[in-house]
Amino acid sequence: MLRTVLQISAVVFTVMLSGCSMCGGSTTIISKSIGSPPDSPSIGATISSITILSANSGWAVGRVYTLGQANAQNIADSVPIAGAILHFNGSTWNSVKINSPLFSLAMANANSGWAVGANGTILYYNGATWEPQNSEVSGILWGVSAVSATEAWAVGDNGVILHCLNGIWKTAVSPTTAQLRAVYMQNADSGWAAGANGTVLQYTKGEWKLVTVPALFTMNTIAVVPPNILLFGGGDMKINSNNQTQFWTSYPAALEYQSGQWSTLTGFTSPIQSFAVINANDIWAFVEAAPASHFTGQGWKVNMNQTQLYIGAASNVYNGTIYLGTSNGEIYSFVGGKITTMFQGPQCNGMIQFNC
Repeated sequence: MLRTVLQISAVVFTVMLSGCSMCGGSTTIISKSIGSPPDSPSIGATISSITILSANSGWAVGRVYTLGQANAQNIADSVPIAGAILHFNGSTWNSVKINSPLFSLAMANANSGWAVGANGTILYYNGATWEPQNSEVSGILWGVSAVSATEAWAVGDNGVILHCLNGIWKTAVSPTTAQLRAVYMQNADSGWAAGANGTVLQYTKGEWKLVTVPALFTMNTIAVVPPNILLFGGGDMKINSNNQTQFWTSYPAALEYQSGQWSTLTGFTSPIQSFAVINANDIWAFVEAAPASHFTGQGWKVNMNQTQLYIGAASNVYNGTIYLGTSNGEIYSFVGGKITTMFQGPQCNGMIQFNC
């Protein structure tokens, strides 16, 4: 069961100044009030991962979930019930229902790639169809990264790390039992993984090792800023006495790694779901149900202008254009300040899904 903060009814954002024991002084807090949960479960859809290969080819994966009753802290429990694979042919996106929710996608090239998700699901694209591969695990696989058409890595619950060679997946030795949510392989001999409680792993010389980092937040995504900078994004929401979730914008929600040195980054409105890197001075950080943040070479600043970018869940950049998948089952393209709707999940009995 996934636990996440979702929009249940009216969601109100307020900005206030408050003391923060973690930050050592006054800080800006983004506070989100949550309305009453529905009497019966509702259904929603989220784009989990997206990759654009060319002007005429792209892929995305997602999940459909039921939103149940709120728990004692008024946080809804969302249970993924199905998934989807979406294909872009240059003009339209078409979706196909998958039994298991999907959380990550990695394409080695136009004719090979992997998608992973709940129940240890791994699907491989052979250039024509998506076929299941045996993972030998039953938990959620949150991230996947392709090294080549025949090699990939995947990470998931309980510190699980899987390695694929020529279609055979094997469990690798993991130095942690923490949930791993993202993996990025630079090449066959080096890579990174990250997840809950500030867990960061580095892969070198055939071994995964824990790395000490300067901030202990949940990390959802890893991005590359050419030529040699890595960004680790995430963050954690906290609940106050009024059953509101709060995010301290002055508290680190991203780490930057360059030449063996770590630094913390602030200036985000909610836990980061994905980065979209256009170049070293044009980077976007997308979050769910809050304004995105934009880096233009002079620090991270909250962008309040494009409201469609408030619900970013997954992103990819191709030829200077950002392709954004949302937690409302939508896909947008974004370039030069212009947002174009590319796909909207159909409403089935008033609920957004990928397939009716």
